[in-house]
Amino acid sequence: MKAEMSTKERIEAAIFKKDADRLPFWPKLTETYRRFQPRGASATLEQMHVYIGSDVARYTEIGTLRRPVDGIEVKKERTAAEEIVTYAIDKRVLIERNMLTQEAGDSHPVEYPIKSLEDIMAMTKYYETGNHYVAPSCLEAHRRHLEAAPDGFFFASMSATPVMELAQYKAGLENFVYFLADYPDEMETLIAAMHRDYLQRLELTCQSMQTDYILATENTSSTMISPWMFTKYCRPHLTDAANLVKSYGKHLILHMCGKLKAFLPDIAKIPAVAMEAFTSATVGDTGIKDGFTMLPGKGIIGGTCASTWLLGEKEIIDRILFDIAEAGGTRGLYLTSAGVMPFSASVEKIKAVRSAVLSGLKN
Repeated sequence: MKAEMSTKERIEAAIFKKDADRLPFWPKLTETYRRFQPRGASATLEQMHVYIGSDVARYTEIGTLRRPVDGIEVKKERTAAEEIVTYAIDKRVLIERNMLTQEAGDSHPVEYPIKSLEDIMAMTKYYETGNHYVAPSCLEAHRRHLEAAPDGFFFASMSATPVMELAQYKAGLENFVYFLADYPDEMETLIAAMHRDYLQRLELTCQSMQTDYILATENTSSTMISPWMFTKYCRPHLTDAANLVKSYGKHLILHMCGKLKAFLPDIAKIPAVAMEAFTSATVGDTGIKDGFTMLPGKGIIGGTCASTWLLGEKEIIDRILFDIAEAGGTRGLYLTSAGVMPFSASVEKIKAVRSAVLSGLKN
């Protein structure tokens, strides 16, 4: 072990369950978080992280583009209030609409494109005819990301696998479950087409990326889908993804947040190197000890949750130190806020918690 590691070395030591010079810590701050802070008008996110002493994992991506297909047209529109995607597939029009919220700095779906059996069939054709490529502008954006922090730890983020894409964006959770029951054969065909499309885009990412880690962005939670669905669909899809990534000499990190304990036996079988956004109660239902015991071959990225950071400073410190002691130590832990840091947790509070936890671990 080195006397002092770089952020990248420290994070990698945690992911691969090796000794580090200290516990790495990453509070997930966003531009929206910054705007809500008193110093947000003058301090950048980078300056906030330097002040706190964060070990930041940085996102990058290889954006893939879809080649035109006869009979299929996709139109995207964006305003200050919403974003709309219109799919025209063999003259059938499907609308996907997301509402933008300034406070959250994000969007949420308010209209799903798949509403009927005919829509299932149309969207199946859309995915079956997918033919993607990486544009030079995408590669240039990726290169700029890496050059901005040459010693940083990066992962390239990927979109969700078919079940999560359908539940979140394409059909909605309720209709997705109904469609599985009402049109099982057609849904199996659609899911298979979506998976082939996903792997095609993932392989392009592996071929083009200049970093060693890919983040599979699944917002899976047992409050959204059942363990049966995860076992039948998500686990084999993510296993295929991890094996493809591994074939290119890269590493897959799983992002899943929320209540995951029911999925951990399946997640343990996926050949990923780490589990990201490992979320404690009350937002989640997993502790650091659960990660160490139920996912023994994986690094744990997380360990707290948004509601933890709403507590008083001393209570946060005591809770983190207790959870670490219960788990038997910090090897294999990259401590983060799991989800996005709530706006009411000031940078001063975050810095104080970090310092006290690191001090407490030395004693």
